Order: sequence, then structure tokens, then C-alpha cells
Amino acid sequence: MADLRVREFGLEFANPVVVSSGPTGFGPILAETVDMRRIGAFTCKTVTRKKREGNPPPRLVDCGYGIIASIGLQNPGIEEFVRETLPSADAFGTRLIVSIAGFCLEDFAQMASLLETVHGFDILELNLSCPNVESGLMNPSEDPRCAGSIVAEVKKHFASRPVTVKLSPESLPQDTFIRSCESSGADGFTLFNAYHGARFDINTGRPFLRRTEGAYSSPALKPIVLKKIRDARHVTDRPIIATGGASTAEDILEFILAGASLVGFGLVGMIDPEALEELPLHLERCLEARGFVSLDEYCRYLRRTAEHGR
Repeated sequence: MADLRVREFGLEFANPVVVSSGPTGFGPILAETVDMRRIGAFTCKTVTRKKREGNPPPRLVDCGYGIIASIGLQNPGIEEFVRETLPSADAFGTRLIVSIAGFCLEDFAQMASLLETVHGFDILELNLSCPNVESGLMNPSEDPRCAGSIVAEVKKHFASRPVTVKLSPESLPQDTFIRSCESSGADGFTLFNAYHGARFDINTGRPFLRRTEGAYSSPALKPIVLKKIRDARHVTDRPIIATGGASTAEDILEFILAGASLVGFGLVGMIDPEALEELPLHLERCLEARGFVSLDEYCRYLRRTAEHGR
């Protein structure tokens, strides 16, 4: 069997498959269907300082080749999450990533301080880019200095584990945002959150979603995100968790060749949870069919080949 282990963030992952934050919630329902130990890492749904009920329905619309979701960061708040939810997630038997979002600097500081005292997870993700909530007192998806200030503030209070920053694909210029976060202490990046999208009912003239727009997820985004991952890799040497458009084992290889360290899957976990568990097995078969005994060997060989071909 091919060795799929990945070493990033000073940690070892069983394989590069990461369940992205959002579609599978906090994981208990997914864990009833999937052996979580077969997944490289699981990312909890984003948590905020205070409880949020989320956006009013309807909050989900089919797009034929994807979906638009406008959940609005529905969550129990950081204190209840730490008290009630995190302990069960710790039992999944895989690397665990906790995702947080805030509406002011104090939100991030308080959550980071609390999480610094909590065990049971491996990486803290800063969601600076949710596409389906109203902006708060600041908007880090539009101002790279604001994004950097949040990272710096969090690092003051959370120093025991790596911090990765989740950016919007619509935050431009991309290199400025990455450099601002990296210079402020980001240990890595989750690239990217979803694009904004909307659909309209031709019979009523109204949008399908109550808030009109939401987060668009689709395999059709893969070539766009691949290009942006490649661009990001030219800017930073920090680990990158690529998210957006991946749905197969072959996609994992493509994203890694573009510069990703790990590869996130969101929509797959919603529409076909069992496929998540099968991804590592399919990835092993992809590598073995090409004569490689490990993911690392494959990546080194293909990158050398690409360099010689220039």
C-alpha cells in the first residue's frame, strides 16, 4: 500500500484529505457514517464568540453542478462549543482543526485566549472570509492590513499550536493579503473560502435565497482555484490547505502539484459522505498504478520532471 503520510505544520497527517469547515457541521453525524480515522484532518464548522442563529431560510439552493449556501455561521458560540462540542470531536481519531470568526478584534482575542487553554485540537483556523454574513466592525476580506492585524492579535493570545488563515478568493490583490498575514505570524493558509453566488426564480422574479447571495461550491471551480493556488505558492512557502473544487483522488494530486500541502473537501461531505472515506484508498490506487510507493515520492518525481521540462 502506498504511503500517504504528509508532514506539515510540524504535524504528521495520515493522508492529505481534509474535511473543510461548514458542510458537515461539527462532525458527529458524519462520524456515524465515516471512519474518521481514515481522514487526514477534520475542520469543525466555524464558531463565533457569541451564539448565532444563522440566516433566515431559505438558505440553500441547487445549482445543477453545485450549490449556493447561505447558512450565516449558525453555531452555539465559543463557550458552549468548548464545553459541549469539542470533547466529542476530539474522539474522532484524526487531526482536528478548529475554525473561528469574529466581528471585531476583541472577538478574536477572547476566543484565542480561551482556546489556548483548551486541549484536543491541533490547528486553529481564522475564517476571515465568510461570504454569507454581514460585515461587522471590520472587514478583513477587503483590507489586507485588517487581516494582518487580526492574525497578529490572535498570535499574541494563541501560541501553542499552528494558526492557518482562511482567505476569500475574491480578496485582491491576493499576494498582498498573503504577505500581510504571513508577516503577522500566520503559520499557514486555507485557500480559499467560497465565491459569492446567486440564483433567481424566473417565475416570481425573486432570489431563491433570503439574503440573495451565498457561498457557491462546485467541482467546476477546480481550474480557477488551481490557478490561484499556484499563484499563492509563488508568494509563500507556508503550508497551504487548498479548498474549492476538489472531488476525486486525482484532484488531490492536481492540487498538490499546483502547490497545496493538504486538500480540503466540502461539498463531497454533504452529498456523498462515504466518498470521503474512500478517497485515501483511491489515492493509494492512483499512486500504485503509476509505480509509486508514496505520495512524497510521486510529488518529488513530478516536480523534478516539470522543472526539467522548462
